Amino acid sequence: MTLTVNKNRIFGLLLVLTIPIYLTACGGGAAVSTTAAKAPFGISLDESPDGQGWKDQYSGVRLDVVVPVFDPNIPADPDDYDKLGVWPELRRTEAVRFAVTMTNELQNTGVFGHVRTTPDTAVSSDLYVQGKIVESNGEDVEISVQVHDTSGKRWMKRTYKHRVKEYHWQNIRKAGVDPYQPAFKKAAEDIAKLLKKKSPEELTQLRLISDIVFVSAFSHDAFAEHIEVKNKRVNLVSLPAVDDPMLVRTRAVRVLDGMFMDRMQNNYVQFVDKTNSSYVAWQEHSMSSAKAEREAKSKATMQAIGAALLLFGAAAAADNSSSDTVTNAAIAGAAIGGVMLMQKSFASSKEGKYHRDNLMELGGSLNIDVAPSVIEVEEQEITLQGDVKSQYRLWQKYLREIYQLEDTPAVQL
Repeated sequence: MTLTVNKNRIFGLLLVLTIPIYLTACGGGAAVSTTAAKAPFGISLDESPDGQGWKDQYSGVRLDVVVPVFDPNIPADPDDYDKLGVWPELRRTEAVRFAVTMTNELQNTGVFGHVRTTPDTAVSSDLYVQGKIVESNGEDVEISVQVHDTSGKRWMKRTYKHRVKEYHWQNIRKAGVDPYQPAFKKAAEDIAKLLKKKSPEELTQLRLISDIVFVSAFSHDAFAEHIEVKNKRVNLVSLPAVDDPMLVRTRAVRVLDGMFMDRMQNNYVQFVDKTNSSYVAWQEHSMSSAKAEREAKSKATMQAIGAALLLFGAAAAADNSSSDTVTNAAIAGAAIGGVMLMQKSFASSKEGKYHRDNLMELGGSLNIDVAPSVIEVEEQEITLQGDVKSQYRLWQKYLREIYQLEDTPAVQL
C-alpha cells in the first residue's frame, strides 16, 4: 500500500487546529487553562464519575486455572441409586455442567489468567480446582470444592450449599440464569480472596514451578535436578538458565498445549448448550418434588402438606382409613412415595420423554464425544479421534514426537 501525502489537506488541517488556539489566546485577556492535557486518542483522562472501583482491580500475578470435570459421586452399587435419589446419567451431565459453571465464575472474578475446563488434573496449570457433587435435586445443591496449586499444596477444602427459591422460575429477570449459580459464585469469590492474600513472590514461584513441572514431563533427565517430589509435594530446588534451549523450546510447546485446551473448553461449552434445555426442564420439574419431599419429612410441616397429599394420591389412603390412627409417619411415607412417582413422571409426557432421553444419551459418559480433530503443527497434519480425553492424550503424544521430546510420565500430584 502506498501512502500519498496531500500538502493542501495538511495545510487545511493545521489551519483548523490553529484557529481555536489563536482565538483563545486573544480572547479578552482570558486566563490560560491549567487543566491536565487530554489524551489525543482514546478515552478521556479526566476522572469519570462512573469510574468507581478501578483502584481495587487486581494487578498482581495471574495464575492459570483448570477445573476438571466434577466427581459425579455416583454410588458403586446400582441398588443404591433410588435410595439415594441418584440418576447416573444426570449426575454425569451435571459433572460437566458444574465444571463449566465454576470455570465461568472463576473467570468472572477477573483475577486469574486462563481458566479452562479439562477432563482431569493430568494437564499443565498453576492452580487446580476440583469439585464433587454432594447433592442436587432441583431445589438443593451442595458441592465440595478443593483447591491445590501446582506444587501440590492445598489452598482450601470447603462445602457450598444453595436452596433455590420458588420465585426463581417466576422472575423474568432470572430467565436464563442457572438457579444453582450462587453456590459456584461464592466458591469462586473465596478462591479469589485466597489468591489476593498470596505474596507476589509466592505466586511468581508457583508459575516457575509450573514451568519446570511441564518441562520435566517432557524431558525428565534434563530438569530432574531442579525439582524434588516429597509426599506428593513438588519443591523447586533450583532454576535452569533463562535461555536454556530446552526450556525455551518446551515453553513454545506449552503455548500450543494451552491452545488445544482452549479447544477442549469449547467442546465442554457446546456440551452445556446441548444439554441446557433438557437439564433446565428437569430442574424446574424436580424442584416442586424435592420441596414436597423435604416438607413431608419434617414433623413441623406435616399438617401443612395435607393439600399437597391430594396431588400425590396419599389423601386417598387417609380417607379410606377406618380409624384416626393414621400416623404422621404413615402420611409422610405416602407423600414421599408420591414424590418419587412424580419424579419418575418426568418422562411420562411427550416433552418430558424427549428431555429424559436426551439426558440419558448425553450423560452416558463423563468423557464427552467430540468430532475428530485435524490440526496442523510444524507443517505436519495430525488427526485426533475419540472422546475429548482420548484426543488430549493423543495430542500430548504427538507433541513429544513432533518436538522430539522424551516420552516420560508427568509428575503426578
